[in-house]
Amino acid sequence: MGKRLDRDFYNQDVLEVAPSLLGQHLAIGLALLSLLQDGMGLAQEVMLLLAPLFLLQGLAVAHGLRANRGFHQAWLIGLYALFFFAFPYAELLVAGCGFADLWVNFRSRFGGRGPDSA
Repeated sequence: MGKRLDRDFYNQDVLEVAPSLLGQHLAIGLALLSLLQDGMGLAQEVMLLLAPLFLLQGLAVAHGLRANRGFHQAWLIGLYALFFFAFPYAELLVAGCGFADLWVNFRSRFGGRGPDSA
């Protein structure tokens, strides 16, 4: 057991799976917590703390898809212009994409087919 864990740790198998599982367990825990009448305030406060992290994850998805699929730079310019003109809605949209990336894993699913891939 110890040798396998050591091998997986150095091969980064554990490190690739752990953040995704942690995010999924956190999301399920928050959903269950929000079902409780008294836990609603706590769930909302935790989501306010996690929203910027999911926003960064959504921006990473947008940049990763642009780099891997060979999309034009104008897509990113349009995304950032959307932040300027419709900030709260664009933030929720991109943070939602970052949240969905926990399960769908957009960058690995849609990546690697750009002009640089062979």
